[in-house]
Amino acid sequence: MATSRLEELLNKIEEPPLPEITDNYEIDLRNFRIYLGHLKEYKESIIKFGQISKFHAEKTRVYNSKLETAEALIKAVLKDIERLEENHHPRNYKKFGGSQNKFKRVSAQQILENPGILNGVEEGIIEDEHNSIFVLRLSEEAFPVSECPVCDEAGFSSKSELIDHLKEHLTYTNFSHSSKPFQNENLEISKKYKINQLRGAPPRSAWMALASEIQNLYQNERQDEGLLTFKYEISNYLEDIFKTIYPNSSLRMYGSNLNGFTTTNSDLDLSLSIDLKEAFKSPREKTFDLISANFEGPVKTNDLCELIILSKICDSLEEIKATDIELRASARVRIINFLTPTEPKLEVDLCLNNDLAVENSKMLKAYSLIDTRVPCLGIVIKCWAKARKIADPKNGTLSSYAYIILLIFFLQRVSHPILPYLQLYVTEEKKIGEYDCSFDNDIAKYQASAQANQMNEGELLFEFFKFFSLFDWRNNVVDIRKRENVSKSGTQNEPFISIQDPFETTRNLGDVCKPLGVKRIKNEFKRAAAEIIKGKRLQKLLEYEQIRQINN
Repeated sequence: MATSRLEELLNKIEEPPLPEITDNYEIDLRNFRIYLGHLKEYKESIIKFGQISKFHAEKTRVYNSKLETAEALIKAVLKDIERLEENHHPRNYKKFGGSQNKFKRVSAQQILENPGILNGVEEGIIEDEHNSIFVLRLSEEAFPVSECPVCDEAGFSSKSELIDHLKEHLTYTNFSHSSKPFQNENLEISKKYKINQLRGAPPRSAWMALASEIQNLYQNERQDEGLLTFKYEISNYLEDIFKTIYPNSSLRMYGSNLNGFTTTNSDLDLSLSIDLKEAFKSPREKTFDLISANFEGPVKTNDLCELIILSKICDSLEEIKATDIELRASARVRIINFLTPTEPKLEVDLCLNNDLAVENSKMLKAYSLIDTRVPCLGIVIKCWAKARKIADPKNGTLSSYAYIILLIFFLQRVSHPILPYLQLYVTEEKKIGEYDCSFDNDIAKYQASAQANQMNEGELLFEFFKFFSLFDWRNNVVDIRKRENVSKSGTQNEPFISIQDPFETTRNLGDVCKPLGVKRIKNEFKRAAAEIIKGKRLQKLLEYEQIRQINN
């Protein structure tokens, strides 16, 4: 049978008419189910025609086109039936033409003879000289993103319609409320300490006793290797879970578990390294550019991608029975906080692409390895700050990380410095975005110089408290990158505590402090130094008096 004759006969098998759309879900659902039956009969007719004409029909373009269209329509209508069953408007069928009363069916020859024939029509079904059917969008002003960049939904005709659909992918909102009660500890200062109370020093024997207590506390509070190994196993397990969603992603540890200042109750900080375009279907680059052109640029689109990825991660964590899942979407760096489905349970903070934090942790680790007194003092100072309730940014005081920066700053400036300025002695530049993350990782050359300082942990802890009791917070900045003093710039309205992040140099770690928090932190430095002068034991430094809570 000649090909032209086959195509002529094939074209007599007419595609069933599309159903009208009403405002009644029940009527639309009934019509779509009837339409689905007609489509299946239509597909069966095409297949039977191919069988009757043996293999000849299968070689024609019209046969293959008709069969592919029928299969695609059936798939789309099945999706829309699911949508109607959930009381949502049908959407996918529009990809193949939508309701008939919205379109004109014309031939290519008619368009050539009368170019204005489709004026006012957003879409038309065009037949070329081979009678092949395809959909053409005729209005240049029509919304160009007709398919969801994340799933198989299609047929969007406006930006608002697509945005409404994309919100269905942002399931993170289900996890944006903490199940943990927030404790507002806006506390009074029980007793004010003054500079004149810092005169003098305890006898040498007191230094030795304090140093011994510091070492004991360090041994008790530092994280053992077994727990760290367990955390790495958890990290590997979570990475495998996330790779099932995003195969090109990887999970990296950062924070105290990596920087050498970790305690037994430290959280597990993880960063998922992923190209944000992974949120979209292939071709990702093209899809990203298309969405960016319609969503106020790549910055907004990156934000959308991040929320889509975080949403999928939250969903996957729920599937593996993680508990207390909370996404802090308004944080400086978006974080998913959750408890692992393991025994013992671990509290995890998970973020995306926090490469700066990973590099920062590596640099702090380098500092901690220069001298054994560094991690010992760091962990004790963290314990002290938490015990005295001045290590909680949510309540207007500094983070534990900020106290480690203070310790490094002090050890760089103590008589016979123990720590160098690793960012001054750089042999190879490393940048992450606009930030310079270079530092000298060759710690062996600094260890002998550190040993020249013979002060024990007790003396150093006292000098640390005294140093920051006398520090000129109003005029100076804590900056571990530079040997010279750094003066504040700006007005007196600047926060009284200025601690510059070593990599994100525009970030002040003291910004989180409230006025009362600043006063309490300064007072605690003086209190600790004064208690050591009195010969008090380490336990006294860590005691916390029940301070009356201020009613807001």
